[in-house]
Amino acid sequence: MSVRINGASANILFDLTTSFDLTPASDALCIAGWFKQVVNWTSFEPFVSFSQLSNSRSDSVESYNNGTTGATGAFDAAANGSGFGFTGVPLPINTWIYIAISRPAGANPLTTWFIGDNTTLVEKQNFTALSQLQRYIRIGQLADPTAVTSLNGEVAHVRAWARVFSNAELLAEASATAPVITTGLLFSHHFNDTSSVDQGPNAFTFTTSGSVTNGASDPPPGSFGGATTTQEGFLWRADDGSETAASSLATQDTSVTRTTGINTRLRFLIDTTADLASTQFQLETKLSSDSVYAKVEAAGAGALAFGTIGTTTNTGTTAPTVAYPASIAAGDYLLMAVVNRPNASTPTIPAGGWTQLATVTGGAGSEAAGTGVIRVTVFGREAVGTESGSVTLAITSGTSCGAVIWRSTKTTGKNWDAATATGSDNSAGTAFSVTFGTDPGVTAGDLVFVAAGSSEDTATWASEALSQTGMTYGALTEHTDTAVSTGNDCRIIVCQHAVTSGTSSAAGTFTATASSTNAANTAGAAVMIRLRQIDKPIQLALSSQFADSDTTTAQLAAPSGKTTADFVAGEMCESSNPAPAIDITTDDYTEIEWCLKASSNASNGQIYDFRVTKAGSALNTYGVSPQWTIGTPGTGASQARKRRQRIFGTNAH
Repeated sequence: MSVRINGASANILFDLTTSFDLTPASDALCIAGWFKQVVNWTSFEPFVSFSQLSNSRSDSVESYNNGTTGATGAFDAAANGSGFGFTGVPLPINTWIYIAISRPAGANPLTTWFIGDNTTLVEKQNFTALSQLQRYIRIGQLADPTAVTSLNGEVAHVRAWARVFSNAELLAEASATAPVITTGLLFSHHFNDTSSVDQGPNAFTFTTSGSVTNGASDPPPGSFGGATTTQEGFLWRADDGSETAASSLATQDTSVTRTTGINTRLRFLIDTTADLASTQFQLETKLSSDSVYAKVEAAGAGALAFGTIGTTTNTGTTAPTVAYPASIAAGDYLLMAVVNRPNASTPTIPAGGWTQLATVTGGAGSEAAGTGVIRVTVFGREAVGTESGSVTLAITSGTSCGAVIWRSTKTTGKNWDAATATGSDNSAGTAFSVTFGTDPGVTAGDLVFVAAGSSEDTATWASEALSQTGMTYGALTEHTDTAVSTGNDCRIIVCQHAVTSGTSSAAGTFTATASSTNAANTAGAAVMIRLRQIDKPIQLALSSQFADSDTTTAQLAAPSGKTTADFVAGEMCESSNPAPAIDITTDDYTEIEWCLKASSNASNGQIYDFRVTKAGSALNTYGVSPQWTIGTPGTGASQARKRRQRIFGTNAH
C-alpha cells in the first residue's frame, strides 16, 4: 500500500546531510515517486521539494499543482519561488502519476522535470536551477514549512539517487516496486505503511509531520503499456546429463542445500504478457542477508593492476576536498590516504561506502613547523562506476592536510580482499624507517602500497624500499611525494612495491631517505596496504554436459493458463551472462539454465538468493525466489526448504 498525507503542514522529510555528504559541484541527485490526489484539487497542493535550508523557499526547487480547482488540476514547478506553469497537462484526481526530478552535478545544474501516468512519461521542463540543492527532500509540502498547505493524497515508491537518469531508466523505475538501478542509490521507500523500511543499502530513515497515515492503494505494477515479465518457476539440477537428461536435485520451485566445489545447474521459467522485445536475461545473486543483487560471473584469469591516481590535496581547512582519479569503473578498488595535523583530529569516515582501513600516529619533537606528531589514515571502498568530482573530508581543527585517492583494477568473478599494517618512526633524522606491527599477509599476485607521512614538508623522499621475510619485492613506483605547507606543515608519500615472488612470514619494514631543507627533522608514520582478489562465492562453471548457448526445451510445468505450445526455446549457459538475446513471442514463456559452482569463499550455513533480470533491470514480478544453502544436504538448519512467495521487484546492482 501507500501512505496518506493530509492536513496542514503534513509532510515526509528526508535530511540527506545526516548520512550523505552530497555537494552540487560533484554529486548528481534524482528523486522519483508516485503521487495520487484523492479529493478535488485546491488551487495549490505540493508534491515534492528540494532545498538547502529546512525553512526557506528562496533556495528551493518545487513541484506542485497550481491550476484550476476541481477534479483536474495542472502541473507547475518553481525555482526560488518563481513558477513555470504547464497548461494542458491534466492531473485528474484518484489517478496515480509519476514525478521525477533529475539534476546532474555542477555549480549551477540543469534540473529536468518529468510527469507521467501508467501509460506515458514525458519531459516537461528544463531550467537552470540553484547552486545548492543537496540537503532536504520534503514530500507533500513546500520547502517553507510556513506554507502549511499539504498534498491531500497518497505517496508510494519514493527513491533518491546520487546520479542522473534517462527517460528509459525512469520508465523502468516507475514500473518496478523495488529499485531497478542501485548504482548511487541513497534510499528507496515503498511506503507500504508509515513504518516503511529502506529497500536500499543505507537503511535511511525519514521523519513525518502532521497527518501521515497508511494509504489505501498502490500504483499499478507492470511496464508503461508494454509487456510484463515474471520469474514464474525454477528447478535445481545436477550437472550430470544433457539439457533433457540431467537429474533434478529437488522438485520444481524447491530450494536446495549443496556443498561447495560441485557444478550445480539452475533453470528459470520466465513468463510474459504481451509482446516482449528481444531480451538478454541476466542471472544475479546475493547473500540472503544482503539487500543488493550482483551479476554472477565466471572466474577470470586476469591480474590485479594499479589504475590511476588523483591530484594530491594540499590544504589547511577542516573540510578538505580530495579529487577522484580518472577512469573509475564499477568494481575498481579505491584507496584514500590522508596525512594531517594536529594528530588528535582523526578524519571522519567519508559518506558513500568508505571504510576506515587503518589510522596511526608518529613523529618526534615539539609541535611546531616541521616537527611534532602527524596522523596517517587510510580509507577504502569498491567503486560503483559513477564516481566523479571529489570527496569532502571532515577534520576537527584541521590545519595541515595532504590527501589523495587512487584506484586499482581486478578481473571478473573476483572480490576484493584488503589488509593493512601500521607503524611509526619516532626518531627524527634523514633515515626514515618503520617496522610494521603486523604482517598483512602477502603472496604472489597481490598489490602492495605504502602510504606514509612526515612532519617536515620541505624534505623530499627517495630510495623508498620494503623488505619482508619470505618476500621478494621488485620495482618501486612513487605515486605521490607532496608537501603540505599550511599550519605546522606535513608531507604525504604514496608508493607501490611490486610483488615478485614469495609468501610473507613476518612483519615488513619500510625505509626511505629524506633530503633537502630540514631533512634531519623527518619522522612520522606509515600504513602498509595489501590488496588481493579472491573468488566470488558463487560463479559460473563450465560444464561437460552441454555447450554454451545450446537451446532449451520445456522441462518445467507451464504457467497457469498456458501449455508447452506457448513455449519459446531459451538458452543453456555455462559462460554467458547475460544469456544471448531471446525473442519471446506474444504471451509466451521460456526457460533459461545456468551452470554454477560455489567457491571455497562460500561458508557452510550461508544462504544465497537468485533472480533473473533484463540485463540488470528487474522483472516486473518475482513469483518464486530460489535459494542455495551452502552445506551438506539433510542436516539440521541446512535442510532444503521450499520457498514460493510473491515478491514484487527486488534490488538490482
